[in-house]
Amino acid sequence: MPYCRHVVEAVPSARSRVGLLVALLFSFPSFLSAQTQGVVRGRVVEERTGAAVVGAQVFVPNTNIGAITGAEGRYELLQPPGTHTLRVSRVGYASQQRAVTVAAGQTITWDVALAPAALNLEELVVTGTPQATQRRVLGNAVTRIDAARIVDENSISNVAELLQAKAPGLTILLNAGTPGAAPDIRIRGTGSFFGNRPVIYVDGVRYNSDDLGNFTPAGAGVSAQAGQGTSALSLINPEDIESIEVIKGPAAATLYGADAATGVIQIITKRGARGRQATRWTARLETGRTDWNLTIPDNYTLCDSAKIAQPQTWPGCQGVP
Repeated sequence: MPYCRHVVEAVPSARSRVGLLVALLFSFPSFLSAQTQGVVRGRVVEERTGAAVVGAQVFVPNTNIGAITGAEGRYELLQPPGTHTLRVSRVGYASQQRAVTVAAGQTITWDVALAPAALNLEELVVTGTPQATQRRVLGNAVTRIDAARIVDENSISNVAELLQAKAPGLTILLNAGTPGAAPDIRIRGTGSFFGNRPVIYVDGVRYNSDDLGNFTPAGAGVSAQAGQGTSALSLINPEDIESIEVIKGPAAATLYGADAATGVIQIITKRGARGRQATRWTARLETGRTDWNLTIPDNYTLCDSAKIAQPQTWPGCQGVP
């Protein structure tokens, strides 16, 4: 009986050794990886309150190296030796990035404080209602174009160029390349057999966007005959525009009436603001040249009756009526 008791007591000891061996086998790759790579750990908090930011992404761009912060805002990731750029991002916060240099087996701590980022949902937009409305509470799809910034950074000559490729679903169809020709404006394509032009408002006042008349490329002036169409929209100076808001879809008819079923373009012009006043002016210079290098003739004369009567002296005047 003592022998049997000895065997029973030896069995748990053998199982313990096997379990320890399995644990060592599974932990050995992690131990080896930690020795060949560096470790970056830290905590992500909110800049104002210091509260932990849960679900923030900490990653190396263009790689599969990354981690997500836990309930306490902490993260930890393995990084190959060398210098890499770490980026921290979270919806509603401004992203941050930093170059981190880590050696094999080294542990570096990087704590990040994220600042809340302003959302476009809080932006005030102009609608058909008497006062400005927040984008959050507006059910229509509104795209705002910062016209003042675009004009300062680019060479814009008319409103059509200002709208070109600036708002999703807004298409500018150039009928001709003649300067002054009016383009066709479409919002979300053609939706009617009769009228497809959007309704245009300038500072809350409806603006006539119909054709003013036609003109020929030869410069014969504006007439009712066939030629290139013109639009009153070309009379607006892009430098006088502060912003443009594009309201898309038939839902715009709920604010501006049935005519706005094809969309609305709201143009807000610049106005005075409080603060330090300054004089502003704009100057433009256009130059041109020709590479033909034609010599202007200066050895010509007039053929009168006296020169026609002298064919020997003025042979070029013979046969001139």
